[in-house]
Amino acid sequence: MAPPLAETTPRLSPRDMVNRFRRLLVPQVGRANGDALMSLPSGIAFELNNYLCNNPQYGGAVEALKLKDLLLNIPWGTGPHPPNLRTLFNLTGIDLVNVFTGKGTPDQMERALSFVDFVIREKPQVLRRAFPALVEGGIATMQNMTTRGSVLIGLDCNGFVGNWQMAAGYNRCGPNDGIQWWPNRRVRTRLADVHTYDVAPFANNSHIVALHRVYEEGGRKYADIAQSTGRVGSISGPQFSQAHEIRTTNDSGIFTIHPSTAGFNPIVFGSAARVRILATGFCQA
Repeated sequence: MAPPLAETTPRLSPRDMVNRFRRLLVPQVGRANGDALMSLPSGIAFELNNYLCNNPQYGGAVEALKLKDLLLNIPWGTGPHPPNLRTLFNLTGIDLVNVFTGKGTPDQMERALSFVDFVIREKPQVLRRAFPALVEGGIATMQNMTTRGSVLIGLDCNGFVGNWQMAAGYNRCGPNDGIQWWPNRRVRTRLADVHTYDVAPFANNSHIVALHRVYEEGGRKYADIAQSTGRVGSISGPQFSQAHEIRTTNDSGIFTIHPSTAGFNPIVFGSAARVRILATGFCQA
């Protein structure tokens, strides 16, 4: 028998992580004397409300990667060797890759959006040809949900769960870990063992969710779920839904998660989904 799993209370719950992404505050930066930059007293409220995935099967990120390439090497200042503008916003190339492939942390996204906002105001010629709507409309236009592949910033499913795991205090996995290789401490085999803060990758490795709360009612087991999904109605990206029933199946280690009895069903839960459920090493206080 495997030894008991040592569990700790997470620093941040899955629902808290949804709220963090949906309540970004983008610092505004302006030009000071000469080439110096200065922080402005204002900030831009930005609700991350879209799904962005580098995998073409789930929408692709061609336009987002084009924007990332334009932003990577913008010079700033005078002299023979002007600094790279992104470094003044404390952004590495990896930071920009994460932001524009659906994997960015809230902090990375705030800094990248601040950078884009500054470029729009101070060096619009860099973006005007490829992204005229962005130059004219500002960073709010980076979440255009009307055309597949046109989203410029968002968060995919393992991007959300991996960011929550890191923010919660589990540093052995992150948003770039593939679902099929998702690190875990224990695979649940009994419904009785499934509990709050477990994660559930789909059995076909197409999606992964975090179980914000697991509870029993009327002899059945339910979960409130935090995740990032594609669009359903007016909802997309990081989101929270309640009262999904979890049931066992005839296959060992496989459960089904069912549409919400509370009435809101993310796009991936229009019908029952087969999942594995993994212990994360987190528990309630």
